[in-house]
Order: sequence, then structure tokens, then C-alpha cells
Amino acid sequence: MTPALVLFVLACESPGVPPDASTGTQRPNILLIDIDSLRADRLSSMPALSALAEDGTAFTEAFSAAGWTLPSLAALLIGGPPRVFSRGEQRRTMAGWPKDRRTLPEILQTFGMHTRASWGASPPGVLPAFQAGFDVTAHHISENAPASSVAAGWLAEGLPEPFFLLVHERDIHTASPPLPIARLHPDGDALETCAEPQLHRQVELLTPTLGHPAAIAHAVTHHDRTVAWADDGIRELLDALEASGQRSRTVIIVTSNHGEELGEHGEVGHMNGTWDTLLRVPLVLVDPQRTGPTTVTEPVQLIDLAPTLLDRLHIPVDRSMTGRSMRPLLDGVSLPPRPLLTVDHLYVGAIRSDGWKLGFVPKMGACQRASRQYSLYDLTSDPGETRDVCAERPEIVARLAPRLTQFLDEVSMQRPIGDPAPERARRALQEQGYWKAPRAGEDPLAGDPAESAETAETAETAESAETAETAETAK
Repeated sequence: MTPALVLFVLACESPGVPPDASTGTQRPNILLIDIDSLRADRLSSMPALSALAEDGTAFTEAFSAAGWTLPSLAALLIGGPPRVFSRGEQRRTMAGWPKDRRTLPEILQTFGMHTRASWGASPPGVLPAFQAGFDVTAHHISENAPASSVAAGWLAEGLPEPFFLLVHERDIHTASPPLPIARLHPDGDALETCAEPQLHRQVELLTPTLGHPAAIAHAVTHHDRTVAWADDGIRELLDALEASGQRSRTVIIVTSNHGEELGEHGEVGHMNGTWDTLLRVPLVLVDPQRTGPTTVTEPVQLIDLAPTLLDRLHIPVDRSMTGRSMRPLLDGVSLPPRPLLTVDHLYVGAIRSDGWKLGFVPKMGACQRASRQYSLYDLTSDPGETRDVCAERPEIVARLAPRLTQFLDEVSMQRPIGDPAPERARRALQEQGYWKAPRAGEDPLAGDPAESAETAETAETAESAETAETAETAK
């Protein structure tokens, strides 16, 4: 059956773009492939992505700004930290950005580039804010509709140049396509549970039958099969780009907005901490003006991607962006070290500096400072984050905690404002576990009356853009 798509087309498309005034040449196209939930340590098992890396630069220490999709993708698009806030009956965390922040596609659209986005079955694809700045967006309602296939079709038809094309692939996150569990485990009683798309739910369903270790092993195997499926999507996109004759004029980036826990800390999935398994992601950049392969080992964050692309396009970097251009690293020039800050949920996050990682996770830390509980890991001797040394190294906690506290206070909103999304978006968020449906008679948007209203000037994700004017359903 052909998957259903929803296409959003803005009323006015970008005009033809003149050559870059600073160089007298046409700006390159940008193809940004974001594979949701792909860990950095899976790159070696992806032939298409590994081959692409041979033509460009692989960043071996790239980190997301958050361990789940909404805040991490928001940070990537705005080139800085997102805002997180609690929402609904279960106080689930949502994410967005201030009203005065312009996203990367909005800036590129202003400078005349043609912008498109192909979203997998994903909450961002149905939230109006994530549609801002795109001339055309496609959201895939079917869980098994690869975003890469539609984007490859666009490339085959021919996109106006220069273009910015974002492909947000969702197959790993939702463990698609389903795999016959009988091929993974001989216990036939578990056969019907294989189609469950969420890995943590697979573990819950299979544990009574297989036991917890075998259930995790099944989820990891399923995850790795979907990694191979996502690699096929990369190959399809690159083949379409090559056939279009536009590859020699296109900068290609492949990354993931977050990783995945695969049993290392007793859990499978994400939205459950600030572990490096959730934050360390692949990042490959191929520029037709550069030769590869090269490797960058200095730590970078995905908030650096938007400033880097603007720098490459000779477009002024927006003053609101706190990320920094990685172009010096591409030229072999080191950048001054800086702490890497990440946010997970409301007042939950981590700081990474000088080989140490300090995290604040309520009720989980080994030591307490200023009414906050922290965990501390020596990443040099313990890269797997298995031994909390917070109580043993109070001087490190004292040095890093003030900056982490300041950051979490800056990005954490205590009260959401307004209606977060259209009804269709609410259903998508509820189905994928981001937002629990309220009980009868409860207001799903109600905040705690005791919470502060000081953040009223900050817009959340769903209200920073208008819904696209034209919707067309294709079957």
C-alpha cells in the first residue's frame, strides 16, 4: 500500500537567488540528513555512510544538545540551546525557542535559497514551528514511509538551485520496518510483540517470555537491523543526488539529533538521562570544495552546525546563535576549548569540561549541592559512565556546578503558554509517548498554579510559526 503523505506548500516560494556577492559564485546546495536515534558507534556498520565519510570529514566527538528529539532538533535549527518546559497531566517536558530566534531555514529562505523538509513519522513534522522557513514540507503519516524516499523523488524531479533540503529520517526511532521475531528468538510465544515500534516497549513485552537480558538483546538486534535500513535510505538519497547532476554543487551533512540507550545503564530507548550513549552522535560533512577523508577529534556540538553552514554560504551568522562555526576545524585549526552544555528535561542537564561530566538529575545523583543532586564521571578513566565519583571529587563539582545551574535556569521554563499544537499534532505526540492524554475533565494544558509566569515572553515550539496555507493529501 502506498504510504500517505501530507504536503504543506507556502503561498510564496523563494525568488531566484543571485550569486553570492562576496565570491561572485553560486552558493552551493545543502543536503542535511538527520537520522533520529542513530548512535555514533553505529557508523562502522553503515556502508553507505562510511563510504560518504571517505569523501569528507568525520567528527568523532560530536554531541547533541539534548537526548531526545524536540529539544535537540530545535537546538540544531536555531544554533543554540532550546527552551524546555513541563506540560500536561503527567508534567511531560516539551521544547521550543524564544520568539525572536530565527531558524536556519528561515535565514536561508531570506537569502533566496529554496527550502524543503521531508519529515518521517515524527512530532516535529506536525508542529508548525518546525515548518517555519520551508517552502515545501512533507510529513509522513505512515510509520513505514521513509522520508528519504520522498526526498529522493524531489531530487529526481529537479529542485531549484541553490536549495536547502532537510531529511529527518525516523525509522530507527520507531524500529521500522517490523522484523519477524522468530528469526531472532525461537520462542514463538513472543511472535506478536515484534511489531511494537518502541524499543523500550519491546523489552517490557518480551521480558516475561524471554527474560530481561534476552529481551534487551532482541531490542538491540532490532535496532541494528533498522540502522541498516536507514543506511539504505542514505544510499537512495545519494544516488538520486548523483543522478540529478547536482552532487558536485551540494554540501552533504549526515548526523543524528540524539542517540539511544541500548542496555548500558539498564534501559533501552531515550528521554532518560544525559548519558553519552544518548548525546554522542555521528557527524559527517562532505563539501565539494574539500577533499577527504579527514577526521576532527575536537569536541563539537550540533548547535555549531547552523553557524558552520551560514559561514560556508557567506551569510552572516545570526547574533542569537551561541554555537560557533566549525570551519577552522575543517582547515586543521583548533578552536579554544569550551564546556559543552546539554539539557534533558526541566532543570535536568549536564556539563562536559576538561574530561569531566557533571550532571544534575533529580533523586539520582550521589551527592548534593545547593539543594541539587549531582552525578560526576571521569570520562578519561570511565568513558562508559559507570562509576559516579561526585562524593569523591567535591572540588570538581564546586567548579562546574555554578555554570550548569546557570544554564539550566536559563533554558528551563516553568509554565507553558498557549495551545501547543493542532489536534493532529497532539495525537502524534501522544502516540509516541511525548505527551500523555489527560484524564476525563482535566485540562491537558494546565500548568501548576504555583509555577512562575516569568517566562511568558518565550514562545514554545508550536506557536512560533503559522500553519501552512495549503494542504494537499496524496495517496
